[in-house]
Amino acid sequence: MRVEAAEALVDLGFERYAELARGVERAAAKGTRTMALQELPWVLCEIAEPSARPLIARLLKHADVEVVASAVEALAELGDFAAIADLQPLANDQRPIELDDAQDEELATLGDLVQETIEALEGEE
Repeated sequence: MRVEAAEALVDLGFERYAELARGVERAAAKGTRTMALQELPWVLCEIAEPSARPLIARLLKHADVEVVASAVEALAELGDFAAIADLQPLANDQRPIELDDAQDEELATLGDLVQETIEALEGEE
């Protein structure tokens, strides 16, 4: 159901991006903890408007580590070298996360994910 909702939001976001962006800003400011926030970075990444990176970066400050991890992965997918500056403060974050691997789930830290993302973005530059 989350995937279908995200796809519908992407379709809506292409037509009404400004409203979607304001909604993301409100959600990030509130710090609400919902599963939907884990999908928002991917929605923004898919739409890929110029303001996508700064909006996704706002979610890096969220209290929910899964929201932050989703934002990190979306920034990696977006491939914007400027995201490195957004990611640097989280490079040593020791909060545990689950990485979905093709075969199973692997435990790591948010800092591990951030460092991998930074290396990937540096390689793209």
